[in-house]
Amino acid sequence: QRMQVYFIDNDDFFSRKGTVTDKEGALYADNCERSVFFIRGVFETVKKLRWVPDIIHCQGWFSGLAPLYLSTLYKDDPALSGAKVVFSIYDMTPQTPFGEELTQVLEYDDIRHELLDGTSLRRDDLYKLIFSYVDGLLFATSDVSDETREAASKLSLPVMDYDNMEESIEAVDAFYDRLLSKK
Repeated sequence: QRMQVYFIDNDDFFSRKGTVTDKEGALYADNCERSVFFIRGVFETVKKLRWVPDIIHCQGWFSGLAPLYLSTLYKDDPALSGAKVVFSIYDMTPQTPFGEELTQVLEYDDIRHELLDGTSLRRDDLYKLIFSYVDGLLFATSDVSDETREAASKLSLPVMDYDNMEESIEAVDAFYDRLLSKK
């Protein structure tokens, strides 16, 4: 089968050896800007190609701001506003994934939230922010903090817990079907 692949690129943001950290393991200072560039690039590409997704599945913390953008900046967009949003949590999320520049970057797009107070957002607080904008969660690892699980349970979101990888394709398909039936 043929498959088209689209790349979101920017020489300033993505021409580095590491994805989100340098060779010493330190997070890049501009990860927030890079994340938002990527997210907005994807959404603008979807609009330009006139795709209308049923589900947008965000994989990990780097795409974690996408649900926030879908519910604010893109909330009235006909191509994106009807999509269900799923977020997958992995144990690779840094304790402080985005620094203090997060509030500034989001304010540029006129996005505000009570959890964004100008300080660095801790991992569990980032998850709480994401949870308030998604339709479903997938715990893609068994190593998710009790605080994060508790925050998810309070919102009554459909959740798929970490499972055997061999059974995951069928389980995710069933999870998507359940999510789509809740229109």
